[in-house]
Amino acid sequence: MDSIDKRLLGVFDKMEKDEPESMTVETIEMAGDIVDEPILSKNIRELKLGSKHRKINIGPFFCQCGKSITKENATRCSHCKRLICKDCSVVYLNEAHCKKCLESYHKISLTKADYMILLCVSDGVTDIDTIFLLTGIRPNVVKNRIENLMEKYVTKEPKGFFEKLFPKLRLTNLGHDALGVFDSIYSKDADCVSMKQKLSEFIAEKAKQTFCLRTEEEKNCSNQKS
Repeated sequence: MDSIDKRLLGVFDKMEKDEPESMTVETIEMAGDIVDEPILSKNIRELKLGSKHRKINIGPFFCQCGKSITKENATRCSHCKRLICKDCSVVYLNEAHCKKCLESYHKISLTKADYMILLCVSDGVTDIDTIFLLTGIRPNVVKNRIENLMEKYVTKEPKGFFEKLFPKLRLTNLGHDALGVFDSIYSKDADCVSMKQKLSEFIAEKAKQTFCLRTEEEKNCSNQKS
């Protein structure tokens, strides 16, 4: 029983003592469109007790993250049917989920640190010390998080003969799904924006160095032939 039910019961008990007759109460847990949501559209509840009408105020309402829930920012989890704010809503397979149901039904759950690490791995950056420089996550934590993410979100299972000789850490299909889903949650955070910029610059610099090295090797090879 949630806090709203307890508050209502307290009011009903008091009213029944005053006038113990039949009573009808508006249903407030009915699932529907946000615009028609009883719990949002009417904060003043009208209760009928016998021949008398009384009104009580209920609300405001809050999401589990602490933000207030209004018609403008409310959405409903497709599984548990709870109202949550849009910032806590995660869209997966064209359905809105709360984070708890996303993990329970689809086995997808990431912390911000996990998200940053998966971003690095998805771009081929797997060295622990390099990930530390890009994300600020301590090397021992990076190592532990990768071990926890192994097999479910990342894998070293080879795709071909070359990877059998030189194992490479890469994302699983679920890892790609998780990264895409949680990008909508964490990507706008200042630390993630900064980390993405560093990652982009690192990859560009690495590509530049690789190009220069190949050019130098080709030049040396050409001189030897001459």
